[in-house]
Order: sequence, then structure tokens, then C-alpha cells
Amino acid sequence: MKDLVSDDCVIENTNPAPNGARLVGKTACLANWQDLARSTATWFIREEVLVAGKHAIIRWRYCWGEDDGQSIRGINLMRVRDGLIVEAMGYVKG
Repeated sequence: MKDLVSDDCVIENTNPAPNGARLVGKTACLANWQDLARSTATWFIREEVLVAGKHAIIRWRYCWGEDDGQSIRGINLMRVRDGLIVEAMGYVKG
């Protein structure tokens, strides 16, 4: 992941509600994504990815169990510059 994230990356996270945490800089953004990737108790299912120039919309389901009641759906709005992620805004249904 470290080769995909810009030094000035910003994440607007899905939690804590209602507005989510704002993470600024490569170190903070990488730590957030690496913590998610390390978890063996939770996982993401990619539902759809739409790309338009510098922007992407990623629809996903975040799971912590086998049935739909143990998951939540959401999207990330991403922006890329020079092949690096510069912005990621996450939103969940609920």
C-alpha cells in the first residue's frame, strides 16, 4: 500500500459517527488501511468499482460474520493524482 498513497493523502473515515475521523498524511492513512487489512475477524466484499478519470467510487460490504446481519454496506469516494491516492471519503448505510 505504501507505494499507492500520496504524502498529502486525506481520509474522511466512516467512524466515529456522525461525521467520522479525518486522517491527514501518508503515515496516518497507511496506518488506518494496514489495520483494516491485518484483521482476521473482519473482511470487505467489493460490490462495484466505477472509475471516471481521477475519481473512483467503490461500493463494498464490511463483514464480521457470515450472514447479512453481520455486515454493513458503504462506499468510498476516492481521488487519485499521479497514480497515488490523495483522498478517500467513506460513507456507510445506517
